Amino acid sequence: MKKVVLSLAFAACSLLGFAQEYNKYLPSEYISQKKYDQGLKYLQEWAPRGIADAQYYLGIFYYNGYGVAKNYAEAINWFKKAADQGETSAMIHLGHCYYDGLGVAKNQNTALQWYKKAGGLIKGFSVDSFDSSFLDNETRDGQYDVGLAYIRVWLSKGKADAQHFMGVYDYYGYGVEQNNAEALSWFKKAASQGHVVATRFVGHCYYNGRGVAVNYTTALQWYSKAAAKNDASAYNGIAYCYVKQNNLPKAIEAIDKAIAIAPNNPNYYDSKGEILMLQGKKQEALQMYKKIQSLSATFFLRPTDFSKMLKKEGLIN
Repeated sequence: MKKVVLSLAFAACSLLGFAQEYNKYLPSEYISQKKYDQGLKYLQEWAPRGIADAQYYLGIFYYNGYGVAKNYAEAINWFKKAADQGETSAMIHLGHCYYDGLGVAKNQNTALQWYKKAGGLIKGFSVDSFDSSFLDNETRDGQYDVGLAYIRVWLSKGKADAQHFMGVYDYYGYGVEQNNAEALSWFKKAASQGHVVATRFVGHCYYNGRGVAVNYTTALQWYSKAAAKNDASAYNGIAYCYVKQNNLPKAIEAIDKAIAIAPNNPNYYDSKGEILMLQGKKQEALQMYKKIQSLSATFFLRPTDFSKMLKKEGLIN
């Protein structure tokens, strides 16, 4: 009996000791679960004790106004404390504050110094040679703050790839507020340097009315510039511009060029099938459906306009 009591006492002490250790996973959980009041209280307990991770997250709470009024000056205070201990995320956010003039006067040079300091501690963050794969990976993984820092470093060097990616970040709202007009401006800057994908994105902006009035004629002109450099997706855009202009034969001609460039991409067969349905060529369209299935067993897990048209006509279940 005595041994049991001692064991229970030891377990209680162990649990108490564990509770008194900082848990680096809790802050992100408080944010994802929107338990801001609890998170703020937790971080206000640990940040003054010199825990860099807690200092960074407390800065984030003030930066975003989680459970407290936004206070960029206070955010900067905590970011600096964490940055002094080598916390790269805090360095990057300091860069953002200086770059955007949040809680401090705008100073691009100081921002770039913080970005580069953080970059020196992040694998693949090169300031000597632009690596689009690094930026692709950071963006795909949702590491938009790192991506934005990388982009801004290279914007200062006038890099077309960085201008294009800045346009993408503005277009989709990655790490910044979505801003279609800014996106279009960056795409045009990159396009002026011959960036093919940015040129195509200018076409997207005119086609979808993003940052500018819808204009299928202008969209067609931009898509054609990208297509001239053998861009399959640009030919897809051309096809849909012709659809909007009710010129279906030209639309088929354009999508066939996209397929010729990328014969294993199911998206272009999907586009062609849709255009064939608009022409009333149902059996030819059904062949496109079968082709897509041979290329990808999962493509139609999310219905497309083409598959919806086939279903409506009773050609598929």
